[in-house]
This record gives sequence, C-alpha cells and structure tokens, in this order.
Amino acid sequence: MLANAVGDSPSQRLTQRVRQQAGAYRVIALNQWDYQWQLNQRDHRRQLISKNAFIKDRYMPPNFIRITDEQLLSDNWYVLKKYSFELQRRDGSWQSQTREVYDRGNGATILLYNLERRTVVLTRQFRMPAFVNGHSGYLIEAAAGLLDNASPEERIRLEAEEETGYVVGSVKKIFDAFMSPGSVTERIHFFIGEYQADDRVGDGGGLEEEGEDIEVLELDFERAIAMVESGEINDGKTIMLLQYLELRLMK
Repeated sequence: MLANAVGDSPSQRLTQRVRQQAGAYRVIALNQWDYQWQLNQRDHRRQLISKNAFIKDRYMPPNFIRITDEQLLSDNWYVLKKYSFELQRRDGSWQSQTREVYDRGNGATILLYNLERRTVVLTRQFRMPAFVNGHSGYLIEAAAGLLDNASPEERIRLEAEEETGYVVGSVKKIFDAFMSPGSVTERIHFFIGEYQADDRVGDGGGLEEEGEDIEVLELDFERAIAMVESGEINDGKTIMLLQYLELRLMK
C-alpha cells in the first residue's frame, strides 16, 4: 500500500484519529492546515509541529463561512466595508449575518524600560475617538505606529525614535494581539526594549505634518502601575505592556 495514497496522508490520518478519539465536540483544528512532520528516528513517533495550531472545542471545517456580499462604505482614510456572510454554527446549521469591518492595517508598539532605574518611557497625545467617548482625549501610551509595509521590528524602531527621541538597541517581541476583533482588522505586534539615558538622540514628539504633538514622559515604573489602577493610564496596549513588565522583569 502506498503510504501517501489519497485519503491516507499524515494530515488526513491525524484528523481521522483525533476525531475518533475525541468524538464530535473536541477535535484539534489547524489553521490553514499548516502541517510539518518530523520523524523521530529513535522511537519512530511522528510529531506535529505547527506554530499556527490551536485547540478548539469542536472541529471547524475549512469551509465554515460563505461570503455572499462585500460592500465598500468608505475609503476616505482607511477602508470600511460591509460584509454579508453565512456562518456555520456548532450544530451544523447556517446563519446569515452582516458585519462592518474597518481595515486600517496592522501595527506595532513598544515599551521602553530601564531595569536599573526602574523607569519607563511613555507618550501623551490627543486621540479624537477617546474625546468623543467622554474622555479628555489625551491618552498616555507606549510608542506605537502602523506598519505601512515595514516589518514590525523595523517599524517600531522608527516609531520609538520619532515619538520619544530614543534610538532603541535590542528589542524583544513578546506577543501579538487583535485589539478590537469585533470590528477592526488590526493586529498589533508588542515589543519591549531597554534604554539608557544616552540613547536619546532627539526630542521626539512625532511629525507635525501628520498632526502629531506628542509629549514624552519618563515615569517611575511603580508610578506607572499606580496610574493604571487609578485610571490615568487607560490605553489597552499600554496596560498590557506594563503588566507584562510587572510579571516578567520588574519583580
């Protein structure tokens, strides 16, 4: 028998085996069927290697969504579209839905920290959406920016210098996350990077031609955490970065 005959590939055998073992409700679903197989010659066990693998409560078939209509609503700044689609529910039935999706590209953010002095560098700038939602509009944030066809690391180095005036040496990506997946496509890449006083080569402040007027803040780490608790810092990405630093480095 051919080992790779139709219906008997490693990926198909894995899916069949997991279905049999797990039943109808707990099956491993693999994003885009991203399989790589490695044969361990010592014990002849096959190992599945996939950074895109994730555990779901049930099997999600590859054709679980049917897009029936796509409508452009605005492309004045970024792209706002209205999608009509049919989504397969867990019981196998299909349900028609409509959603508006705002595509502004992906972004990156970085928290600059000094471990010895226990300080962080943040920014303060005006955000119109926060203002129209009852806030003063001036948010304290980690440096961030849209990728605009650059790699996440390249972009965040540029944004850090542009916004804070610091040239970043070593940076570490810690994770990426969707920040508002109910309506916005944006995925943000999160970085941390250690800085020293002599890494500052300019005033920062952003680009005036882009409407930026950014204040640079160097804060004691404990004060920054207290500002999260008091609500003075209420930007989501910044809170995530500060909490990561609290858990991993500033113990």
